[in-house]
Amino acid sequence: MLLHDAARPLVDQRIIADCVAALAEHDAAGVAVPASDTMVVTADGVMRSMPRRETLHRCQTPAVLPAAGDHPRARTGRGRPGYCPTDDCGVVMRYLPDVPVQVVPGSERNIKITYPHDLAVAEAAAQRLALDGLLTRVRPNSQIRPLPLLASSSTSPNASVNSFTSVSPIISGGISLITSM
Repeated sequence: MLLHDAARPLVDQRIIADCVAALAEHDAAGVAVPASDTMVVTADGVMRSMPRRETLHRCQTPAVLPAAGDHPRARTGRGRPGYCPTDDCGVVMRYLPDVPVQVVPGSERNIKITYPHDLAVAEAAAQRLALDGLLTRVRPNSQIRPLPLLASSSTSPNASVNSFTSVSPIISGGISLITSM
């Protein structure tokens, strides 16, 4: 199953194609970008440790996962104290530890709208993409045409993503996501 967070409206087809292609070799995959900042682990307002930057990534979506939410071990966490997953890949890592989650390269443009200022950043990015002809706005209930064939995956150029060719466009936040690369 492919899960995408609607709070990331600027995901591109390369990322989606790479996630689908990851299924050819992996049971689970999640999108991530390398951390550029130095990260610290804190407790009680004090810096306690500093993990090596090259081991850290920031998670994004989509994620390609086994039906973890319906897996008996994943269900056991629901309702338990301390069960507060912030990412679907985290559920797989915690409750299905024998299922490795492969990293699919993400994009700095695949931002998450969490705080009010994120919306302004996303709107500016969407305007730049629209000026470049890479996306179009869609009015609710408008007639939309199916997406063309998704671009080849950058990690597996021969991967088949034909199952996506007959679906309606992916629309997030009123924006029809990139239809050409």
